[in-house]
Amino acid sequence: MTLNRDDFVALLGPMNELLQREVQRRDKEAERAVGPAIEQKDLKTIAMLGVGAFGRVTLVMHEATDQVYALKAIRKGQVIAMKQEEHIMNEKNLLAMCDHPFLLRLVATFQDKWEIYMLTELALGGELFAYLRARQRLDEDTARFYAACVGGAFSYMHDTHNMCYRDLKPENLMFDEFGYIKVVDFGFAKIVKERTFTLCGTPEYLAPEVILSKGHNTSVDWWAFGILIFEMLNGQPPFVADDPMDIYPLIIKNDVKYPAKFSKSVKFLISQLLVSNPAERLGALKAKSRDVIGHAWFDKIDWPQMLARQIPAPHVPEIKSRTDTSNFEEVEEEEEEDYREYLKGHENVFDDF
Repeated sequence: MTLNRDDFVALLGPMNELLQREVQRRDKEAERAVGPAIEQKDLKTIAMLGVGAFGRVTLVMHEATDQVYALKAIRKGQVIAMKQEEHIMNEKNLLAMCDHPFLLRLVATFQDKWEIYMLTELALGGELFAYLRARQRLDEDTARFYAACVGGAFSYMHDTHNMCYRDLKPENLMFDEFGYIKVVDFGFAKIVKERTFTLCGTPEYLAPEVILSKGHNTSVDWWAFGILIFEMLNGQPPFVADDPMDIYPLIIKNDVKYPAKFSKSVKFLISQLLVSNPAERLGALKAKSRDVIGHAWFDKIDWPQMLARQIPAPHVPEIKSRTDTSNFEEVEEEEEEDYREYLKGHENVFDDF
């Protein structure tokens, strides 16, 4: 089988661009490998970004290089008390595997007697969730741009690492300084080569096979991808109810009502993603993610330019400085319960972190 030059360029882009992207990728890997080592003592806390179930996220500056990062601190004792050691180690290991423009990059990890830390790149533009709620719904060109970011990230995760994300929602999509999306929070991510049976995710975004405990794989991400596109265009997901337990029967029934303003192309894409049988879902067929990013709805997307972040974003967040946290809600550090006693006898649990 052969592919002529015109078809090759149409599908993959000009050869020179492909070679240049590969050179840039290898240069980045080499730069990361020999880059200056970052030590925790050289990090200066600037501001609080968020407080979660296991700890907090702060904006920090590396004084030697004048670079800013996000530092996620996780309490060891609480992790052990909740029996989440494997969960946290898994999150760190999966983040370390990934290098993609639409995934939040892990820079370094640290630990002290009481806490473990993950230092990541910074996305100061705020959540897609807040942007969507402020505008109620997005036009198709805007939604297509953000969907392309997520689709590109999923394509990389699935095809390169067999990695299932399992927690797609607007709250986990952050704007970088250029208005591109970064997928964050790998707490539910997992390498899945065949099937896994863990129930996890946000009720409105769960695929039928997850609810029915039939086992699932990376195809659940493409179901959630269809839900995301629908929510961006409509202002809310297709399956909603006040009680999460009332959402599940709606998902199983899978009777999607499309608003009249949806184009035929996007309805066709969503209908191919919201397929109850995961084996017949777009993204799970023979061509895998290529079926999704190659769909007619994405014809306006120049994928090489998209991955190089050369397309002007529909919304560039206002960021006054490298330490501007105005796109985040103000948070106060909560009084912490003392979990240190749970460390007794478990001091070596995080030796490999």
